[in-house]
Amino acid sequence: MSKKGYIISLGAGKNQVPFLEKISEMGYGIIAVDINPNAIGFGLAEIRIQNSILEPEKIYLLLLKTVLDAPIVGVGLRSFGKAVKTAAFLAEKFRVTHPKLEIIEKFQNKFQLKKELEQNKILIPKQFHWKNISERTKITKELTFPLIQKPIDGDGKKGIKIFHSLSEWKKSNEKNKSGYAEEYIQGKEITVLGFVQGKKFHLVSISDKITTESPPFLEKTHIVPSTSRELAGEVILICNEIIKATGLDDSPFVAEFKVNQRGDIYLIECVPEIGGEFLADALIPNQFKYDYFFNYVKLILGKKISRPKIDWKPKTYSVLNFIIPNQPKTRFIGLKKSKKEVKPFFSVELQKTGASISFDMGNLCRVYASAFDVNALDLEIDKEIIDKEAIFEELDENELESSLY
Repeated sequence: MSKKGYIISLGAGKNQVPFLEKISEMGYGIIAVDINPNAIGFGLAEIRIQNSILEPEKIYLLLLKTVLDAPIVGVGLRSFGKAVKTAAFLAEKFRVTHPKLEIIEKFQNKFQLKKELEQNKILIPKQFHWKNISERTKITKELTFPLIQKPIDGDGKKGIKIFHSLSEWKKSNEKNKSGYAEEYIQGKEITVLGFVQGKKFHLVSISDKITTESPPFLEKTHIVPSTSRELAGEVILICNEIIKATGLDDSPFVAEFKVNQRGDIYLIECVPEIGGEFLADALIPNQFKYDYFFNYVKLILGKKISRPKIDWKPKTYSVLNFIIPNQPKTRFIGLKKSKKEVKPFFSVELQKTGASISFDMGNLCRVYASAFDVNALDLEIDKEIIDKEAIFEELDENELESSLY
């Protein structure tokens, strides 16, 4: 074991592996925490703690009882949501680099966060929030359609609905005493990844995102870099304004924006997380030859990060595509080779053969992902290319069981 120190990883599942491998490669020891005793990442860790990553106090007590031959020098994670609060708690206890807990908590309540950002002149969709039937009745006259409704602390496209009329919205919310909705902005979607260090946003990537046309708006294609290079300057300014308004520092950062026909850039969501969709794992390293996780480890250690050199007019783009079920409730039978003779630079099966899946699972219902180098001239034609075909069978509603990857 190197005497450089240990880095705590909250989570040891397969999504954590790129992070864990980089920690080990850089000469640090790994303390992995995961509730699953068979988590693949445990094989890379010197110290394994089987526990939920949503129990910060318990993890802290377990660590205090652990005899270490080197200090804890960092806390990191590939997880999302409430697990980020656990990381902030542990970082504070062990006095290592991480955003403060009170700042992380600002990002947990999406409605309140957007309200505060709007006060700082950041463009967001109109928001509607009701805590009881009386408030729900009061906002009825203010609603703007189409309207998108989602959980106030949701993630991964779960629980998203869209309404095109007041009667439709009223019928759906008869039993919902509280809720959160916002104006549905139609336009191009982009995803922004970066790091915050020295209280400044450092851009890593802007990518185009293509989703299904109806709820839950599953993400089916990502293109790196974005074909809308003219947006880069303004997007960086907006991200810096978000950082200034929230006080976020020493953190990964991911934001989703929508751009309407007039070119107005609306913030849809932002979180102090690495983000998924294999952008950091596959697309960014392939397109920019940039080691995202090497720089993430440097970030949590308090060391100076580097930024990629982005060619906004590349000869080839990195394109990632997902296979989405062909109906809302189905069973995944398996994959077969596509008729197209194409070879991906990255591919992964997301569901096990025989899994019962539903659109209610959000992005978790997707069964396969693969990424390709696509010539700039052929991008419009080949942007939804895939090397596999999926086989599904109709599923009786009573058979449906949740299946998470």
